[in-house]
Amino acid sequence: MRKILFMALSLCLVCLSAGDEKPVKYRWPLDINGGFSSTFQEYRSGHFHAGLDLRTFQQTGYPVYAIADGLVFKIRVSKRNSGNSVYLKHLDGNASVYFHLDRFSEKLTRLARVVQTKRGRKYFGSYVLSSPQPVKKGEVIAYSGETGYGFPHLHIEIRNKDNVALNPLHWLEVPGKDANLPRIKRLLVRNRGDGLINGSIGESSFAFIRKKAGVFGIKDPIVVSGGCDLVLQTHDISDTGRFSAPYRVSAWIDGQPFFDLAFDRFTYSDNNQLGFVYDMFYSNPSAYYFNLFYQTGFNLEKHKSDFALSLDKLDYGEHELKIAVTDHFANTATGFATLCKVRKPEIELTGIQARGDDLLIDVERLTGEEKGKITLTVLDEKGAKLYWGDLDRQGILEKKQLVLSRLSRQAALIEFSFFRQGVCYYSRRYGLETKSLLRIDDIDLETFVNRQDVYVKIKNPALTPDNLALKVVQAGESRSVSAECSADGMFFHFSPQGPDQRVLLHFSIMLGGERVAEIEKRLSLINLQPGVRQEFKDGEFSAQFDPRSVYEPRVLWVEERQHKADYPLLSRQFSLAPYYLPFLDRVYYRFKMAVSKPGQVGIFRYQPLGNYWLYVPSEYDRDNQVFKARLRSSGTFALMRDVFPPRIRFYFPQPNSLAQVKELIVRLTDQGKGVNDETLAVWLNGRKVTGEYDPDWRRVKIVALGNLQRGRNTLKIEVRDYAWNLSQKTFHFTLK
Repeated sequence: MRKILFMALSLCLVCLSAGDEKPVKYRWPLDINGGFSSTFQEYRSGHFHAGLDLRTFQQTGYPVYAIADGLVFKIRVSKRNSGNSVYLKHLDGNASVYFHLDRFSEKLTRLARVVQTKRGRKYFGSYVLSSPQPVKKGEVIAYSGETGYGFPHLHIEIRNKDNVALNPLHWLEVPGKDANLPRIKRLLVRNRGDGLINGSIGESSFAFIRKKAGVFGIKDPIVVSGGCDLVLQTHDISDTGRFSAPYRVSAWIDGQPFFDLAFDRFTYSDNNQLGFVYDMFYSNPSAYYFNLFYQTGFNLEKHKSDFALSLDKLDYGEHELKIAVTDHFANTATGFATLCKVRKPEIELTGIQARGDDLLIDVERLTGEEKGKITLTVLDEKGAKLYWGDLDRQGILEKKQLVLSRLSRQAALIEFSFFRQGVCYYSRRYGLETKSLLRIDDIDLETFVNRQDVYVKIKNPALTPDNLALKVVQAGESRSVSAECSADGMFFHFSPQGPDQRVLLHFSIMLGGERVAEIEKRLSLINLQPGVRQEFKDGEFSAQFDPRSVYEPRVLWVEERQHKADYPLLSRQFSLAPYYLPFLDRVYYRFKMAVSKPGQVGIFRYQPLGNYWLYVPSEYDRDNQVFKARLRSSGTFALMRDVFPPRIRFYFPQPNSLAQVKELIVRLTDQGKGVNDETLAVWLNGRKVTGEYDPDWRRVKIVALGNLQRGRNTLKIEVRDYAWNLSQKTFHFTLK
């Protein structure tokens, strides 16, 4: 019956208006102008921020007003998440939602008490009113608080008739105006395909420098020779001076738009696009890294054009990259960078030989960029420079012999390097006839993965494309991969073929045309395909990927790590890279292990930016003895035992006068699974008193001080964490 009444109410209200049209602005929900601390669609762990957070000066109890006429149709009383909440349906079909309230209006408070009594629970969750209560615009419906998660503030959302979240700053009568310009901080560039970024493979970082108010630039050109992905670090400065997410991010190349993202609205199913909008490795609720490239399924972005394909269509030479970042008050900052597109140089040698003490290099052809520079370097076996010099800027267009005197006895390598705008964008090494390669019994390499591209960078300086060959063996089939050169060495580039996850890298070291050594390296690669359920297993560890995990093919590289851990390790550490890869559906990470006291054990994730381990909420399957966690991103995981009890610290009253002590504060922290506040017990002078744990402040505030006394007082705290480790502390203090 309640559901029928609510549906009828909704239909009546929707008939009055189209819903999204806004003939008038809504009232600001507070009578104070504390500004906002978090804005719409900011990064949150696993979802977008669906509303606007209004500051209340770290205080509670400010009246909260209905932003428009409507009906209160639901209230919520919760210990966590949104805390105490009120839901209003307005006459235009939209709804407004108010979270983290200290208490409700008198009418709603009476109703909440009835529900608490009926359900037998203080925190009864959501309650849909059988008879929605009418309220007028500007009527007090509640008082601001800090219930649920977060410090004192008011969270407000506006949703349309289809439950689509709307940007509140477009609907509310905002008092005052924010004049702070957004800041543009950094551009991350990652290789795709055979592209080099300033001659390198991997992730390159370029800082923006403020040139004048609202204008930022990257000092030197970014030299590219192929496709790449762009990631922008930026933030707005809100009216309170806090970092917040901007409203719009747009980008152009030579005046042609290729990216446009505006935070107007999103459906709750759009939360799976969090990793499309934000880089999943660097972003957090106070740092915003936007992916400036299209990915299949990125519905929130307007242009849906592939930046790498846009680069392919450009002529060689310099091009302007322009980025505009706009906040919710139309303040815009603009960033500029020069992209210099270069072609791969042509190098053709017919021989390198020694004649006496001289080194002779026969060049058939050697060409680089017209406005560039070419250098020749001679190195010994250890990579030390013996000679360095510039060649003709035009290169060598016809057969020529270069003669370098008194170098033949020590020389082991020669290197041609190509520069544009002062940036070395390509180098090619050649080895002289030497037996030093016979001493190489291993190959030092570094792996980088982006999308479907796997790059294996060779770090041995003595190895060159002429004396190192690679065959990639997968599922019993092998294929030869040619060596490629970069400014910082040599690399191999390939994409895995087929679902087989074990890839063998078979290296052959050649000397004088003969194979003198063979070295094998193994890679574990997960070749994710859209619509395909996949599982990776290695000993006790497994990762299960839903068919909806990706919308386009992606590669994950799995390896073991050896990070230091404070907790007892029960498993190997497994890293799944790249860490910024977003999954569109949750992925299960599992560890199968028989352990005593499984309640103490859980899956932990390594935080490389802070060099610490963080517990991931884990489930334990007793029948199969498997620990599992569901996440939307990759990372480094291990199974650990939480053996550390919570830490208890008492803040002794200051001043220590009985008449002036209004509360006692105890700080509770836990570095593992977290404080289990359901086990919290507090005794003051031998009598048990009430104390409620606030996970945001990580403290217990004790206000039941009826048996506090002059002279000696005793406070006893007992609490466990979720690993059931017990902490007990007794404190003595004296009051005048």
